[in-house]
Amino acid sequence: MKKSLIGMTICFILLMNGCTQGKIEEQTLENPFEEVARSKSFLELEIIWPYGLTVDPLANVFMLDVKTKKITKFDKNLQYAGSFGHEGQGPGEFIHPFSISVNPSGQIMITDAMNKITTYDRDGKLLGETKFPQTLKLDGSYCLAENLYLGRGLIGYDNYAMLFKLQEMEMVYKQKVPLHGFTIRERGELLTIEMPYLGGIIFMDDNDGHCVLGASYPYWFKLFDSKGSITASIERDDKRKELAQDEIHYISKTFNGPRLSVNDIQKTAEKHKYKNIIHNIRIDKGKIYVILVPTMISTDHKYPVHVYDYRGQFLQKALFPLSPGKIKNGYAYAIETAKDGETRYLVKFKLLI
Repeated sequence: MKKSLIGMTICFILLMNGCTQGKIEEQTLENPFEEVARSKSFLELEIIWPYGLTVDPLANVFMLDVKTKKITKFDKNLQYAGSFGHEGQGPGEFIHPFSISVNPSGQIMITDAMNKITTYDRDGKLLGETKFPQTLKLDGSYCLAENLYLGRGLIGYDNYAMLFKLQEMEMVYKQKVPLHGFTIRERGELLTIEMPYLGGIIFMDDNDGHCVLGASYPYWFKLFDSKGSITASIERDDKRKELAQDEIHYISKTFNGPRLSVNDIQKTAEKHKYKNIIHNIRIDKGKIYVILVPTMISTDHKYPVHVYDYRGQFLQKALFPLSPGKIKNGYAYAIETAKDGETRYLVKFKLLI
């Protein structure tokens, strides 16, 4: 009897231990951020509409302001280190800059609506401009290798994610991506209203000689190496039966007005029957961070994150307090808004994951 009791006790302990290990494996890592630096407020720096940022090999940070058409430089401690660029149509000037990135040589690249990519050195010296045909309307690009670019934009009237050789305008890879948003008819015209709650349409990021490409939904992404070969590809069917009430409430509150009735919004919103909607994608040091749209709309909402390796193998889940504009060499860079809802800073975090 004693032996039987002992045996049962051992089995129970082993069973509980197994359950505990299972829970640890499924555990979500929450707030894996440790602040290491913070910039002055954007008001002090005269940054109005930050639209993107990038980090060079020396950990200098470059932030693009699409309102002032200016690039602000920070050193590795996020101290102000100067600015360059301004509005205009001449060399080194911008009409509507869309994206900022660092090429393999450590130079800063700006894609502009004037169908050109402008290149600077890390001190803001203009190095040159590369123009592309009017038939291709890019709204962002990243240089994987000399003359090999990953971009997103319009070909004709269709929206594409593409890998191309710029000089020859040779498409190495392209994928048509539907535009997301409400399409309504007003006064006989079709209008598309983008839904910021669902994030952007196509996401890109570059690092470690790789570049990732993905879309907000359905959930998918592809990782390219410097030769343009796909090294990881993930596609998931994450459809669900209906939108959560907080989502419908947010959409209704945001878009209700003279153009749209609540009924119009809710009927159109039913097309967006996806969970795990991608908010952004970042890559760094062999890891792919798929940052998802929070499920609840609140001032303290957190971003669910799926972490993969460069082979597309799922590693773990996490919760980020902010959505990083860039992750580089184990550090995350994100814009933080103060409690007053207006004051903003650029913050650098050590990523503990």
